[in-house]
Amino acid sequence: MASVLRQSGFPQSTTLRGIHMVIGRNYTQRPSIGEEIFTVKDSTQYREHTLTMGAGGLFETRDEGQPTNYVTYNEGFLETYTYVTYSSGFRITQVQYLNDLYGTMEDNAAELGRMAVVSKETILANHFNNAFSGSFLGADGASLCSVSHLLEDGTTVRNKPATNSDMDFSTTGLEQGLVDFRDQRDGGNKRLQFMPEVVLTSGGIIGGVFDPQRTLGSTNAPDNDTNAINPVKTYGLSHKIWDYLSNTDDWFILAPKAEHKLLNFIRIPFYSEHLYDFDTDDVKVKGVFGESSGWGDWRGIWGTSGA
Repeated sequence: MASVLRQSGFPQSTTLRGIHMVIGRNYTQRPSIGEEIFTVKDSTQYREHTLTMGAGGLFETRDEGQPTNYVTYNEGFLETYTYVTYSSGFRITQVQYLNDLYGTMEDNAAELGRMAVVSKETILANHFNNAFSGSFLGADGASLCSVSHLLEDGTTVRNKPATNSDMDFSTTGLEQGLVDFRDQRDGGNKRLQFMPEVVLTSGGIIGGVFDPQRTLGSTNAPDNDTNAINPVKTYGLSHKIWDYLSNTDDWFILAPKAEHKLLNFIRIPFYSEHLYDFDTDDVKVKGVFGESSGWGDWRGIWGTSGA
């Protein structure tokens, strides 16, 4: 078995080169919601870091001939991202390679590609799945969505409802979320005036899939027959459904990528390779990727865990 291009005994079977094409095709066949949400950056280091910064207050009046007052911005919160290598593989026995009747080698390759993309999506989605957990804290010592985020000036603020009661997705709930979202503050306690861009929900519940589409797409109020206008539509929000969000009552409002710090550092882009086992004449095929992800700052994100 010296040639990687050698065909097996049946013409419908896949060459080893073809196996890698099948893996790659199944890895990229569906758009990655995680990569649409997170800012993806290449990494050349074992660890990456982000640091927030304090901010000043308002401009002061300056009398004629007087100097400008220079503000010192205090250091904020340091977040560290340490990359992890992920891998899996399968073995093609010599007997299978020579006598594959049913295209199982190609099925194995397709499954490896799917395993890789689902693993990556799950890794990124888990930052939202754990957004309200006290066991998954950011650099400021709070969960991604919390009522006790600490600003750099020592002020405590929130990016979730003060209580989650009655905050399953609804038109009224979205309106309140947008009010809260626009009240987010910088390190000097000034309003950031982030504009919301995305409503993010799970695909695991009817109310999380279709209710946002009705609310965001309706010109008139979708929850009554008064023919009143739907003010939410003026925001031009898009709706993303992420099937890897495991908590079906959770929903989130996100700013554009440039205004939040959901980060995905790619240390090893996904690849596949194979190797012959000299003793058994089997072929071992594996896929590998390495990355780290998280959030350097909670600002630009608002969420609720529902009722």
